[in-house]
This record gives sequence, structure tokens and C-alpha cells, in this order.
Amino acid sequence: MNRPITNVTIFSVLWAFQIYVTKVAFFHQAQLGAFVFLSALSTLLVCSVYFLPKTFLELRQLRITDHKALLIILLSGFVHYGVGGMFSTAGVAFSSATSAAFLSKLSFVFTLGLAALFLAEPLTKSKLGAAGLMLFGAYLLATQGQSLTPGIGNLLVILACICWSSGTILTKLALRRTKISGELISAVRPFVGTPFLLAYALLVPHFSVATRAAFGDTLWQPEILPFALLNGLLTVLTWVFLNRTLTVATASYMTMMSMMTPVLVAMLAVTFLGETLALVQLLGAGLIIAGAVFTHFRENRPQRTTPTSQQPSHP
Repeated sequence: MNRPITNVTIFSVLWAFQIYVTKVAFFHQAQLGAFVFLSALSTLLVCSVYFLPKTFLELRQLRITDHKALLIILLSGFVHYGVGGMFSTAGVAFSSATSAAFLSKLSFVFTLGLAALFLAEPLTKSKLGAAGLMLFGAYLLATQGQSLTPGIGNLLVILACICWSSGTILTKLALRRTKISGELISAVRPFVGTPFLLAYALLVPHFSVATRAAFGDTLWQPEILPFALLNGLLTVLTWVFLNRTLTVATASYMTMMSMMTPVLVAMLAVTFLGETLALVQLLGAGLIIAGAVFTHFRENRPQRTTPTSQQPSHP
């Protein structure tokens, strides 16, 4: 599966199901701290049992041939999953679901900027226009056109977006140095990010009363284990197809096409959770789809070739 559209579509679908599983877990009274803690352990378990044995030889070879690329991958995992996960969970705890849902989409804006700065990916007018269209659509879909209330939670979500975008750029930089499978990048990510997340979760009880109230009073909820295990599996699979997309496409293309995720989440919520969409939200979904279609055909249009002048033939 080397086609960018195939990989990014699978990535978006898996990400949408991961968000849906998270919604269902909280519907079943999952506490935020316990869900993060158990999901992190599940992610580590999936990588240890399945992906790490499959990629061990590739990992050892990479350590010998290009240890700098390996260090970049490890740093990417720490920033994306560890620090980004910390800011994300804290942001969700201290902001409204509406604000968090929209602000989390800002990661694609940061990715476009960082890709232009560090990867020399062009910021064309058409790309910026499609990005603005999709961002406005995400705003309508998440907020129904309502204004956002500023607060510390919103700032934390924005910091998470910066971490996610930075992790994506670091991964792309490593892929430019050497050929690495998406499975390897996914396998090593939790080993540098999970310890940071677990330490963060363990320290939550020592925070303020407001923080403890937001995260819950326990890290162990056996009744949500099925959701945490499924969330861990989906997390790893989204990483695989995210990284596979980055091996065959630009960071800008990947992040813009993945904006289809909130549309898929809305479809799942309407179908299985009984949620309804207002007319303005349907308009937002339509804008996102239009932007994604434009981005795909813009990125995959045939390259223009300059015809070479033919030399006159000589007898």
C-alpha cells in the first residue's frame, strides 16, 4: 500500500474509531486519569508483543547504520506521544469538549508552517486556501459557530498541537535520512513516551484539588479495561499508517487529508451514539470534504513537462 490516499484514509478511519472508543469509554463513566494510564499500558503492551519482535532486526541495523536517524525517531516519540499526550489530557481536563475538539485541529496549521520551515514544503495560495476552508469547516462542525472561551485548558491543547506537529516533522526528517518502516517508528514510540505519561499520571494525586477532580481519584478501573485495550491497539495502528503516509507523501498532504477525521467521528456519533448534527455542522463537514478533495487532486495532478525543442534532422 504505497498510495498516499490509501494510507491516509486508513489512518483517518482508525483515528476516528479511536476517538469514538474514547467517547464510549467516558460514556461508561471512565475517569480521565485511569483511562490515560490504562491506555498507555495497553499501547506499550501491543508494541512489546507484536511490533517490537517484528522490527527488532531493523532496529538493530538502524542503530548501526544511522544512529542519528534513530535518535530523531526517539525524540519524535517523546515529543509526540509523551509531552503531547500530557498537554492533551490536561487540556481536555481544563477545557470544554467543544473547545478541545476544535483546537486539536490546529495541529495541521502548525504542521504546514513547520513543514515549510524545516522541510522546504511550499506554502502556495491554493494550499493556504484549502487549509483555511477546512479549518473553518472544523470550527463549524465542532462548535456550531459558537465563540470559544479562552482559558488555561485551551492553551494546553494548543501546546499539545505544537508537540504533535513537531513529532510529525521529526519523523519526516528521519525518513529523509534513511528508509524506515512505519512499523519500526510505531514500535519505538511508546517506549520513550509511555514512561513520561505514566510518571505524569502517578503525580496527578499530588496536584491541586481542581486537578484531582478533573482527572479522578484512581488510576485503576477494571470495568474500562476493554476500552483501554482497544484504544491502545488503535493508537498503535494509527501510528503505523501515519508513518506509512509520511514515507510516500509530504507532511502537508498527510495533515490536511487527515482533517477528514472529525467528519468520520461525527458519522459514527450520529450512527451509534444517537447524536444529531445541526445544519451549520453539516455545512462544516461539507467544507472539510471539499478541502480534502481539492487537496488530493491538487497534490496528485500530472506534472507539467516542458517540451524540448527538436533539432532539425540532417541528411
